[in-house]
Amino acid sequence: MAAMLDRGAAAELVAFTSPAEFEQFVRKNGGPANALAQPAKEMTEDAKGATGESSAGTTGPSINFTNSTAIYEHSHFRGNLLATASGWGYRDLSRVSMYCHLWCIDWNDQASSVAADNHNGQTIWEHAGWTGSALWTPGGMGRVNLTDLGWNDRASSFASW
Repeated sequence: MAAMLDRGAAAELVAFTSPAEFEQFVRKNGGPANALAQPAKEMTEDAKGATGESSAGTTGPSINFTNSTAIYEHSHFRGNLLATASGWGYRDLSRVSMYCHLWCIDWNDQASSVAADNHNGQTIWEHAGWTGSALWTPGGMGRVNLTDLGWNDRASSFASW
């Protein structure tokens, strides 16, 4: 699937039955050559890294929010956020802590909105390991509420292109 934001006031969801057709559409609309592939570099949870309000630590690049993508805990880009730079991704969001109070909450199936402030966009997947149904969001197109697209609380992995 692809979220196209330049189709009027609301995002339009474009669905595909063939991975090849999906990849061709993504390339034609400014995305990466292979939006379904795993990213070149994987974020890990070992050291300090790319979180917004979240207390989780991850190993990865420094995030400057001008060439990165992010997922947000709530719709309308509220709550905790988890970001990564272009070329990086999270293989398994169940291994990335969002916060701990009385118990710990991980990022698996928690994203309700996304932002792609880079050139090639981002892909989120329904399952860990960059598998299952995928949703690509074009870069530089602003923000998407996943609830509007039927993707609320479904992401288990994501990559920034």
